[in-house]
Amino acid sequence: MFINAEKRMKQIKPYRYGFIICFALVAGSPLMYAPELPLRPVAAINISLRQTIPSKIFTPNGDGINDLFTLIVDNPSGSVMSQKKIYDLSGFEIADLAVVGDETASTVVLTWNGKDNKSDAVPGGIYIYQLQSEGQSINGTVVVAR
Repeated sequence: MFINAEKRMKQIKPYRYGFIICFALVAGSPLMYAPELPLRPVAAINISLRQTIPSKIFTPNGDGINDLFTLIVDNPSGSVMSQKKIYDLSGFEIADLAVVGDETASTVVLTWNGKDNKSDAVPGGIYIYQLQSEGQSINGTVVVAR
């Protein structure tokens, strides 16, 4: 498995995606292992959830404290999110998350004010948020406390 590093370096063929080299020191002589398999390209990450503010429970009662539920999403590819929804536990669509700023920015801010699509305050309870972008989904829960 391990052979002399100098000899192996002459034998390594370039691969389309590069190669892995691991070095080890055994009895004072450098040894190396370079597998004969090419590396596979890593799938691009479209979106990832960085933070929710507040973390899980918010109180949209108009007192200026925790009145908005905010999601901060990393969007390194600048993709447009095809879905930004809030659902109740039965799966009924409650509201769309509002985009603050540019949706294709590297960091996207989404908010929900605790109201449904008819601008009526939702009852206290557990709600599910779902974001989708280029086949990738992010789901989570938020609690509305009244």
